[in-house]
Order: sequence, then structure tokens, then C-alpha cells
Amino acid sequence: MEDAKRVADEAKYEAGVARAQAGDLEQYGRRYNVRVFGVKEDDDETVQQCEEKVLRIINEKLELKGIKSADVDAIHRLGKKPKPRRAEQNHSDSDSDTESRPRAIIVRFVSRKCTQDVLRNRRKLRGTKISIAEDLARDRYRLLRQVKEKEVDDAWSRDGKIFVKVSGRIREVKSAEDVTRFLTSTPMLPPDGGGRGGPGRMDVDQVTPM
Repeated sequence: MEDAKRVADEAKYEAGVARAQAGDLEQYGRRYNVRVFGVKEDDDETVQQCEEKVLRIINEKLELKGIKSADVDAIHRLGKKPKPRRAEQNHSDSDSDTESRPRAIIVRFVSRKCTQDVLRNRRKLRGTKISIAEDLARDRYRLLRQVKEKEVDDAWSRDGKIFVKVSGRIREVKSAEDVTRFLTSTPMLPPDGGGRGGPGRMDVDQVTPM
């Protein structure tokens, strides 16, 4: 009986390791990506027009004038393209001919430096309807959502890793169970304000999973 339990535990552990390795590999493949939210989407928008909009934001709003079209490896909207508005709707809405909530844009840069520069400067978008986040793999996004539901001080991602702040201490978490363990074992400490910010920080409400 004990042997059977040991074999089952080992199999569970190995499966967990395999999932973690697969997740790390997928996240590694996204390290050149960022997601851009809140950019107006025209009904007949082309890929080139989409790129021009994003570059305008990067050059003007983020003040990164050195990033050009040649630095963009690929760019596209996420999800299914919304249906065009009816003529009477367009006429009644002089502000925009798009859906009220435009699809997010995923941008893949040719270098990690471009990605880091964009993430580092995205704080300049505060107070606008536009936001930029790192591109999390689905399992990391799901974990971040789960962690946000726990009684933690804060939760965020950086460089594809998920962090929480519990009783003033910052910990990396790889499962929701990690947070539960931290909540029951971490002594109460005064908040130190650390861990926030940084080039890769992303809050859960900024993300739309692929």
C-alpha cells in the first residue's frame, strides 16, 4: 500500500515538473512580446495601420523615438474581429467607428531591449485609456488571477514570473497552493512598499489570455 502511494506521489511530482518546464518554455518564447490595450480599432484597419498606431504611442507617449518599424517582428490584434457597425450607429457616434472595447494588440519585437524599454516606460501612459503589459502564457495568467483572489497585499508579474506580497514580504509563487502556504506561515511584518514597478510588472486586469 505504501509502495503504491509512493509511486503515485512520484508520478504526480514528475507530472508537475513536466508542466512547469513546459510553462517555462512557453513563457520563454514570449519574452520579446508585449500586449497593448485600449488602442482604437477601425473597421477596415490593416496590419500596417495597426503598427503605425502602436509605433506612434511608443514614439510619442513613451518617448522612445528610436523604436521604428524595423524593430517590430510581428503585430496583430487578438481574438475575432468584431463586426462593422451599422451605418446608423456610425452616424450617431461621431467619436469612433469601432467597437467600444477594441481588441488587444500583441507586438513581437526583434530584440529584448525594445521589449524592456517599452515595459519600463509604460508608466507614462497612466491617466490614459491605453495600457501595456508583458505577454503571459495562459497558465501564468490563470495563476495570477487565482492569486489575486487570495487575501494578499498585492500580486503582479515580472519577466513571466508571478509575485505576491504577503504581510510585507515578497515571494515568487508557482501555484495557488504556494500562496495558501505563505498566508499561514508568514509572520506579520510592516509593509515595506517593495516589489512594485519594474520593467515587467503586470497587473491581472491588464491581460487578455490568448
